[in-house]
Amino acid sequence: MIYETAAGATTTAFNLYIEIADNGETYSGDGTSGVYIFGAQLEELAYPTSFIYDGTEGSTTTRAADQINNISGTFNSSGGVFVCEMSALYDDLTERAISVSDGTNANRVKLYYSTTTNQLVALLDSNSVNQATITYTLTDETQYSKIAFRYYTDDFKLFVDGAIVGTPVTSGSTFPHGTLTEYSFDEGDGTSDFYGRMKSSYIISGYKTDTQCINLTK
Repeated sequence: MIYETAAGATTTAFNLYIEIADNGETYSGDGTSGVYIFGAQLEELAYPTSFIYDGTEGSTTTRAADQINNISGTFNSSGGVFVCEMSALYDDLTERAISVSDGTNANRVKLYYSTTTNQLVALLDSNSVNQATITYTLTDETQYSKIAFRYYTDDFKLFVDGAIVGTPVTSGSTFPHGTLTEYSFDEGDGTSDFYGRMKSSYIISGYKTDTQCINLTK
């Protein structure tokens, strides 16, 4: 795959040459061989998307967003470790979240990029009361980070790329067993959709030590 970027709205062309040597664009071929180009696609923004084929070559097409929401399951509501490896598409100063919740924002464990540049936030709300919030400024939120948020009564810690980050919270409660029922690419109530890249995401039941959480995010 060839992927090139160009800054500014005045760029109007991208040239592809076959050469037998550097700066030898005058090569005319042998009369029979050639190049097959498939899936050439011009992107308006600064990141590539998957191939769009709608049968209208040469036209402008808007790509529909991939959406995954409201995955039902059984989660350890009273305590666990929320683990993911993710990045933002770009630092646009909007809130983009993933969460495990009861389908509302009253009871949820949430990881999100905030409206502050490069800021990652982990929080837990129980019965509409915030029990823990931990913030951390990433070097670049558009680069992948391995993240783990450990949530247990009076024990909340955030781990990023093999280190404890932010200020741990040592006072706060979680939920009765069975409260959390949905995993969502939003903040639990259908808002603040996650626009980003996700390599993996899962919930670990049972307590994990600092060392174990550090190893999970290395």
